Amino acid sequence: MKESLYEWRMSQGFFDGSRSSVSANLPEGYEMTLELVRTIDGVLVCSGLHLEFPESLGTPSKTINSSFFQKLGLGELLVQAKKAYVEGTEVVTEVFEEMRVDELLGDWAQLGPAGFPDEKYAAIAWKYEKFLILGLENPVSELAEFIKSDKTTTSGRVLEARKRGLLTTPKKGSFGGKLTDKGKKLLGIEVISAKKSK
Repeated sequence: MKESLYEWRMSQGFFDGSRSSVSANLPEGYEMTLELVRTIDGVLVCSGLHLEFPESLGTPSKTINSSFFQKLGLGELLVQAKKAYVEGTEVVTEVFEEMRVDELLGDWAQLGPAGFPDEKYAAIAWKYEKFLILGLENPVSELAEFIKSDKTTTSGRVLEARKRGLLTTPKKGSFGGKLTDKGKKLLGIEVISAKKSK
């Protein structure tokens, strides 16, 4: 896919498949807004287009006519708008994932280790992986501080997450790991199948 010629931004909506809008400023001064929605079959389609020259900029030097639309390249703009919608969906999804994880980890300090469900250990694995991605030198220490626990106890909980199949085991040493598909399902995160097409 080509790199976008314009800087698209999320302008309205939840980006969860429902009607949501992305906008971009065109070189001529116009602001274009495309409304996108997913069909019942999951296909992302355009359900609206709005093109406006901001009143604050005065009178446009290039007026809207058939030639203007021909040069605009609506097909490519739609492709880029869809890409922006998908990126918006990823941002919103991650925000809600983090909110859910933070909720699950909120009472670690008040509860003992016995009887913790897999869901809580999946949250531990999610947060641990997040600290790894951020490039923090000691993700266990960061995690311990986050859940208000000591480093030894937190390290044990990371190990327990591995034992329960919620965090992968690093190939070298004890540092690293990713949230497994099992862990993602427990947190309600969509798991994308990697099956080869026949």
